[in-house]
Amino acid sequence: MEIDNPARLSASAAKSDRVVREYGAIEGGNQTLDRLAAYLARM
Repeated sequence: MEIDNPARLSASAAKSDRVVREYGAIEGGNQTLDRLAAYLARM
């Protein structure tokens, strides 16, 4: 994969890091996956 503009990749990484920090995106994702696992276990 060739990156046309490395600065864009860096900006995207910075935005991703900000979302993880400010909104607890990792924890929210883990909670969603836990609920999905519980739902699937009941099927």
